[in-house]
Amino acid sequence: MNRLLYTFIILLLLLPIKSWAAELRLTANVGYDHMSQEFYADSILFEGADSSIVEWQQKKDYLDDFRTSLALIYSPYKDNRLELRQSYEQSQEFIRTRFNGNFRLPVGKSRFDLISEFELKHKYKNEVNPGDKYYLGLLRTRFTTPLTPSIKGWVQFRGDFVSFDSISTYIYNYQRTGGAVGLTKSFGSFIYADVELFANNSTVPDSSQLDYNNYGLNFSLVGFYHKGSFDLYSRGENKNYNQPDNEDDHTRLYLQVRNKYQPNEKIYLKQEFSFETTRYDPNDLTNFSYSDFKAEGVIGISSGNTQFGLGPAFAVLKDGSSNLGASQEYKEFSLRTELDYYKIGRMFLSVESFTGKRNYNITSEYQTDFIFERVSRSTGLWIQMKTVTRR
Repeated sequence: MNRLLYTFIILLLLLPIKSWAAELRLTANVGYDHMSQEFYADSILFEGADSSIVEWQQKKDYLDDFRTSLALIYSPYKDNRLELRQSYEQSQEFIRTRFNGNFRLPVGKSRFDLISEFELKHKYKNEVNPGDKYYLGLLRTRFTTPLTPSIKGWVQFRGDFVSFDSISTYIYNYQRTGGAVGLTKSFGSFIYADVELFANNSTVPDSSQLDYNNYGLNFSLVGFYHKGSFDLYSRGENKNYNQPDNEDDHTRLYLQVRNKYQPNEKIYLKQEFSFETTRYDPNDLTNFSYSDFKAEGVIGISSGNTQFGLGPAFAVLKDGSSNLGASQEYKEFSLRTELDYYKIGRMFLSVESFTGKRNYNITSEYQTDFIFERVSRSTGLWIQMKTVTRR
């Protein structure tokens, strides 16, 4: 732990002296982050051995930690074409050291961007599990040029890798490369559309069967209108694994649409829809094609930094295993409740709950309808100090 801290301090001291003639920002944070998901369910089967309602709880804490961080940001040019960032973060069990570089170069009316990142993660307390210690790197370049006053074209290349201290069944090192070409269209009134064609290749040295290549199309539309905002995202891709008989190969289509309308300062309305369908080879006996659809609506009230809302939610799953008598198809009806509090740069709290019932198309001794209560929450609290030195 001390060795990493000393290394970080030395790297800060080795910055060129002339950097003090530009802009140097030092930030320090003390914070607490918490994210978890809880699931409560009641069996509604009243026959046989299960003659009364059986209740159980599953809880998963994805993040529950106090942390401190120190970052130094160096911008040698007034137009911020180059920004270098070195950061050190320590929690109760982990240390992260990051090095980031962002470079932007105007080329006439066009622009070249280069983004790089290198991160070290180290666990210094309690048992070390696979995935707890690693280093990763990322490099992305992008060239953007205007084609018309409202349309920009761009091409992008990227590469990244992860190397773990130890691997396991689900934790593997990998290297990934890819590229994309796309268009960005501005419609005025703060409405933008993006379309891109992409292709990637991923290599897993310790398990060649996990190697894959994928290609596809992304489309997004984001906009603001009088008293509201909306966004649409869609993706179509084909993924091919390095396995015989097309095992795990699939084609996936995904669509998400969200809208929020606030007629006045106190009331807001939200609608969210999503659809996904994934198709596997008919001869693949380990995977089944499926489609799912979700729709949610919320009416809520706003007061200062706090929002509270509730509304109906519906979900349906269709799968291709019904022909084998092992279908997991279901319909789900629930009440969504949400609570959000935020204070920019200081604190946020978000709680989301779904209370409802799932009905399976086919029930058995291993699969029955049930009533559920799902709760997810996330919390963040920060204390920040910042020092800026300029010429």
